[in-house]
Amino acid sequence: MKMLLERSEGTVLIHGPPGRQLFIDGYKNLIGARRVAWRCASSVEEKEKQRGTSGLRWVRGYRQKIEGEIYSLCHEVVGILDGTLIPSSVSPEEKERRLLPVPCRTPMC
Repeated sequence: MKMLLERSEGTVLIHGPPGRQLFIDGYKNLIGARRVAWRCASSVEEKEKQRGTSGLRWVRGYRQKIEGEIYSLCHEVVGILDGTLIPSSVSPEEKERRLLPVPCRTPMC
């Protein structure tokens, strides 16, 4: 999605409900897969802690890598919304409807 927006050279290609739904579904699938991986890695990390085995370092590193990917994807989405999609909306009322709630712009997003 980001490449699509970058190639459009300033022209917003995601117009209307079908385009917005495509954008939402694309990022939801990316984040969803990483959330599943994060839950699995966290579960394995807890088991490794209980066992006290040497695999704990590797699992913790993998979990942190996944967290970094989730963090960067969330900030990418917020950047696309703030930089491209919200400014290109038609009316001020439409801009207000598209704004994310403030809690979603925090690092926990």
